[in-house]
Amino acid sequence: MTALWIDHHRPRHLSELSIQPVANEILKNISSSFSFPHLLFCGPPGSGKKTRVLAFLRELFHTDFHRLRSEYRTITEGDKNVEIQVISSDYHVELTPADAGNNDKRVISFFLKEIAASQCVGNYPVKVIVINEAHRLSKLAQQALRRTMEKYARTCRLILVADSLTQIMEPVRSRCLIVRTPRVPRQDIKDVLCQISAMESFQVEDNLLNQVVEESDGNLRRGINILESLSLKKKSGNIASVIPEWEKYTDDLCKIIIEEQLSPDTMKKIRVHLYELLVHCVPPTEIFRRLLKGMMNRVDLTLGPKICTAAAEYEARMRSGSKPIFHLEAFVARFICIYKEYLAEISG
Repeated sequence: MTALWIDHHRPRHLSELSIQPVANEILKNISSSFSFPHLLFCGPPGSGKKTRVLAFLRELFHTDFHRLRSEYRTITEGDKNVEIQVISSDYHVELTPADAGNNDKRVISFFLKEIAASQCVGNYPVKVIVINEAHRLSKLAQQALRRTMEKYARTCRLILVADSLTQIMEPVRSRCLIVRTPRVPRQDIKDVLCQISAMESFQVEDNLLNQVVEESDGNLRRGINILESLSLKKKSGNIASVIPEWEKYTDDLCKIIIEEQLSPDTMKKIRVHLYELLVHCVPPTEIFRRLLKGMMNRVDLTLGPKICTAAAEYEARMRSGSKPIFHLEAFVARFICIYKEYLAEISG
């Protein structure tokens, strides 16, 4: 089975990573021994966090991971069962406790603690556990994580991977060496896409390549996936045909919000669009991000601070609430008010 380009062309060693060389040098220095601290990799999606983690582990253990085992483990507490997917090799364990939702604390308190307390394998003095999407962990789970980090600091090293540093509690952050992976510059994305195009014998016009770079918006993974989609469809001149349908649907929603007057009928139409996105399992945070991007592209830049503040406020409320639709609707209504006030001001 042919691997996706994003996997086939993923750098495997720190020396192969050409983007953000300072971070690579730090990781290479601390990989010389097992006395390194807990690590926290933070940065936006597609900035290379996971690639760096795997490259660091290969450097640390001086070997490659040819076999990755994937299994589902069940945690039983009383009459409640919590299932979690675990990916492991002979050298590390990888899991995403946030996938357990409100039960993420149980995953940390029982399963993670069980791994940390178990005997080390081989001649290695520590066990390495990678926790994906650490920014999605609840406060209770992060508190349990902090206790685990303290108690098993001698025999266990945790590597946290998070999109946002602000969603990680200070007690957890303070116990980690933070490795930041900022948004990938456009020129670096273009250089990588050119290299992949050459290796895959896919001829792409410079104009189309610039469109891919623009659409990737600093997300290298997204840029590579779009490029591969273009190669499969053999499209040229425009990338609209390979953009995911939910993104087009969200862009249509932005058009409705901007062009139509605020009324019960308009809000009903907006609600239908939002529900359609949610029932198709589009993450609410991604809906927020796409809405914000679409709105910012359609209004005057002077409205940027107000719109971004509103988006941040309602997204924060959504994370602590239970019904994303309420907060998405509230943000849309707030944006419409901001935009109408602006139009009244410039016309008056």
